This record gives sequence, C-alpha cells and structure tokens, in this order.
Amino acid sequence: MLEQFLRRLGDICPKALRKPALPPFFTLPLFPIAAGSLLGAGDFRLSPVLLLLCAVFFGSLSLGALLSHRRLALAEPARVSPYFFAALPWPYGPELLLPLSICAALFAALFGLILCLVSGWGLLLPGFLAFFALYLFGFDRAFQKPGLALAVLSLVEGVSLGLAAFYGQTGAFSVDGLVGVLPLGLMLAAFHLCGEIRDRETDLAAGYLTLPNTWGAFFAYRLFYILTVLAYLLLLLNVLYGVTDFWPLLVFLTVPAAKNLMAAANLGALGDAAAERRLETEMASFYPKFALAYVFALLLMFAL
Repeated sequence: MLEQFLRRLGDICPKALRKPALPPFFTLPLFPIAAGSLLGAGDFRLSPVLLLLCAVFFGSLSLGALLSHRRLALAEPARVSPYFFAALPWPYGPELLLPLSICAALFAALFGLILCLVSGWGLLLPGFLAFFALYLFGFDRAFQKPGLALAVLSLVEGVSLGLAAFYGQTGAFSVDGLVGVLPLGLMLAAFHLCGEIRDRETDLAAGYLTLPNTWGAFFAYRLFYILTVLAYLLLLLNVLYGVTDFWPLLVFLTVPAAKNLMAAANLGALGDAAAERRLETEMASFYPKFALAYVFALLLMFAL
C-alpha cells in the first residue's frame, strides 16, 4: 500500500508543478509577501522571499486540494465561489486529491522550517497566525459563521504574510512593517467580502450564516466601501508619518478604478442586482492593479 501511495505521489507532483490550474486564491497572498519584503529591505535578501513563496504556494495547494477532496470525493456541499474550489478543474481525478494535499503540506512544512533556520524562529509567530487563519478558513468553515469572520481572517492572513516577509529581511518585527502591509490586508479582506456578497443567495440556500446573510446585504456593501477607503487612507498616513517616502502616492493613480468599485457598491446597497455582478468584475481586475502599484512604488522607494 505504501508503494502504491508513493507511486501516486510521483505521478501527482510533476502534474501539480506543470499545470496546477490555480485560482486567484493562490496568487493573492503573494502581494503582501512582496510588500513586506520591500518594506524591510534595507539590505534585501532574496532567499527568505523565495522560501516564503514556496511555503505559501505549497500550503495553499494543500488547502485547495483538501477542500476539493471534501467536496468532490466526500460529496460535501460546495459554494459557487471559485475561491472555495467548488468547481476547480484539477488535471487529475478526485481520488488523487488527498495524497496531493498531504504531499503539498509536507513540502510547506519543510520550506517553513528552512525559513526559520535562515531568518530566525520569530517567524513562528506570523506563521502561526497564517496557519490559524487558514485552519479556520478550511476546517472550521469560517464562511458559515455570522459576523466578520471571513473578512477578519483575510486581513490576518495578509498582514501575517507581510510581517513574515518583513521579519525575514530585518530579523525583527516593527510597527512600520505592520502599518505598511495593512493596506494590502484590507484590500484582501474586501476581495473576499466581495465573494461573500456574490454568493449570499447560494450560501443562504445551504444554511451558511455569512456576513451578508446575517447582517444584510446593505451592511456588507457598506463594509466593502469602508475597507476600500481605509486602504487608501492608510497609504496616505504611511507617507505622512514617514513609514514610506512619497513613492506609494503613485497608488492613488488607481483611484479612478476604485471609484468604479464604489459606484457599484453604492448601487448594490440600493438593491441593484446588476451592480452585484459589476462589483465582482471590477474587483477581480482592481485588486491586482492596487497591489502591483503598491509593490512597484515600494520597489522605487528603495531603488532610487
């Protein structure tokens, strides 16, 4: 049986690396990692960044395969959101998802251990926060809980990854590092809140007590609005209080795209069904622009 298991792993790993078919869930955390590294990069070190990227990639792959296994092989109810892997087109059958999840988890743990040896055991703190957030997300079904569960977990995930990257560069934690990655954490929370808004009818039919189904769609739209505004406000405060220099002000070039988001959120709060689909489309293109603009601005800050 062990020989058969190892043979399956040998068949899975090359496919996973060659054609992972990954949804945005796998790539969104890379922006806080890049930002955290650049915020702490007085003497930039590439090795912690690469190790952290590998750990996050395999950890996300493990979670995605496990959730897909539970939905496809165990026939658990699935949400329509692609970020919950409801209809993820894996390039292999459902019976291989569990060994893939185990294999990826082992690789994630290995890269995490090497990262601690390279950069310091203080990384266990943000690592624990990230793991705890993913645990609640994947195993405790945070999306079924009332209140701010998923938005808070997304914020914690983004901030913890940014702090891990900051610690990997500096060997210490800093308020500047925390405040510096908060804008991306807030946008990550807004991104996942957008998914909850989109899926509220499907979630309600399945009995999931998400934020829009507990506190109402109007509150969810308003919270989305607030998270987006706070992200820009923190960017401005970062510049005014010297956390960064003036280069991150370039991110305000994305304000026209943000205005489209705000317009869709306002219409959605008023009950416009078309605005809901528009909000999802706008957010899918807006978050990468916002995050890339911030990371590029930080890169200019240290390069010039």
